Amino acid sequence: MNEKTLFLGQERLRFVLQKVRQNHEKALLLKRQKKAFAMYKKTFSPDGIASLTEQEFLNFTLLANQNSWTCRRRQSEAPMRIDLDLLKEALALLIQEEIPIITRLNELISDEKAMVPGLNRAAITAVLLVHSPKQYGAWNRTVETAMKRLNLWPKLERTAPFGERYLAVNQVLLSLAHNLGIDLRTLNALWRCAGQEEQPSTEEASQPLNTLEEPCQEILDTWDRFTLRQEWEIYEEDGEQVGYKYYYESGEMDLLARHKKFPHSWLLLEWQRGPSDRQVVDRIIRSMDWVKTNLAHEDECVEGRIIVQDTDQALSFTLAPFPKIQVLRHQEIFGS
Repeated sequence: MNEKTLFLGQERLRFVLQKVRQNHEKALLLKRQKKAFAMYKKTFSPDGIASLTEQEFLNFTLLANQNSWTCRRRQSEAPMRIDLDLLKEALALLIQEEIPIITRLNELISDEKAMVPGLNRAAITAVLLVHSPKQYGAWNRTVETAMKRLNLWPKLERTAPFGERYLAVNQVLLSLAHNLGIDLRTLNALWRCAGQEEQPSTEEASQPLNTLEEPCQEILDTWDRFTLRQEWEIYEEDGEQVGYKYYYESGEMDLLARHKKFPHSWLLLEWQRGPSDRQVVDRIIRSMDWVKTNLAHEDECVEGRIIVQDTDQALSFTLAPFPKIQVLRHQEIFGS
């Protein structure tokens, strides 16, 4: 990312900040989110960690995920089971400033897997923000998507250790906070507002609103009944589920998943935005090509499913040259 790109993205974010401050309701929400993080200062002190309860941590993860897909999903699922002793051990390591931050982070997340279930990159970096709000910013799905939309996302080597990738992201967060004259807690609360300020593309704006959003929302609320869930799981990065509305340079994937038994297999789901939506084929092909180039290894398989309300023979005919893309009716994706 060059200086010009950083400056333009920063000024767009400054504009969002000004609009939020002028809107009483949004300004109040910003203050509440910032205050909520500050309230956990004692919780993630050495004494607070020693007496931490499972429910306290689960409540914090909802805040850490900032209304992300993971956060919303957990509200309808059975509570996550946590090894509390292992969690306390991991948190105690995380706040030990005498140990280099890269060492701590790479111990807690290795090969994109969290040492403790639930203590993923969103929770880890949120704890860092609470414990050392002048040094560390938070990184979660909401933050990453907003930064990418504003062209503020640094170039990261996907195979690099988590600690190195986080430091690159944190460097941008520190620079933005300094240049905007705000602290990292305020910046963290601002990202969701920044995402909401983004306008839909001309193509998206021209499509009916209910045909796409309602089925996607239905997945959030009824994921346990989703038939593909038996074989597929939502794509994760560093222990955080990020596959819902996965944003990349050329667009946004409705759903990105990996096979449970065969992790070399990838699946993209795209909802047809009404009967007149013929761009759905272009969207899913573009997304599949991006996954093949940027996420999947050379020998890995990438498949696609287009979800439609009713049988569409014209769409099936268009997809005839693409055997790895299938059409599913909306009723077929839910079990009885």
